[in-house]
Amino acid sequence: PKALLLGDVASVLPLLTQALSSDNESTKTSALPSLAAVVENNLDATEPFLLTLVPVLLELTKYRPGLSARHRALAIDCLLAFASLPYNKIHLVRAKVTRQLQTALDDPKRPVRRRAVECRNRWLVLQNV
Repeated sequence: PKALLLGDVASVLPLLTQALSSDNESTKTSALPSLAAVVENNLDATEPFLLTLVPVLLELTKYRPGLSARHRALAIDCLLAFASLPYNKIHLVRAKVTRQLQTALDDPKRPVRRRAVECRNRWLVLQNV
């Protein structure tokens, strides 16, 4: 449940990070909706895990058989939310995000492409600040 998840974010976030870093694809896709809920409701709690989460989320934005459009879109939504963190927290991953989101711009599903464009534009604006 979402209330239980958000009630104890400090202990749940390391577990979610570990699950997303797993080699098992089903573990990653199972943890992604929980991470999206945490990011949506308590973005500041994810700051310590930013350097670990961003590469994993970028990998989940890439099209491959077995990874649904819903999960790719959730990963992009998390990256979009990270763009609203203070610049000094995200400047280390800014270039990597804008470069690797280019593959999501060619996704077969239009909603994923639309989100990828919005997310990449937000990160590119950070680049010009």
